[in-house]
Amino acid sequence: MSIIGSISLTATDVGAFTNSLDSLMVLADSVADHGGRYLVKGGSIESVQGEPPPDRLLLLEFAHIGQARAWMRSLAFAQLVELASTCSRMQTVFMEGV
Repeated sequence: MSIIGSISLTATDVGAFTNSLDSLMVLADSVADHGGRYLVKGGSIESVQGEPPPDRLLLLEFAHIGQARAWMRSLAFAQLVELASTCSRMQTVFMEGV
């Protein structure tokens, strides 16, 4: 069963967030190094119900949870979290796919 990951980023410092987006996306590209792939990487978001959407939303897919956990233990993911924390709130969630 595949594993789907969701990473949402909501800017806390819009200027710094905008300036950091390229670096954040380069670090996020390390997903492929761990067997994952992107289903969604940015783009416009339309909220249709509930809270406002995050400023950036990434959806990932891994073949199994071991790959997702390996990516989350990687230096690139640690750097992604560190950089994101300077200018945004970041939430990462993994769930079983169908």
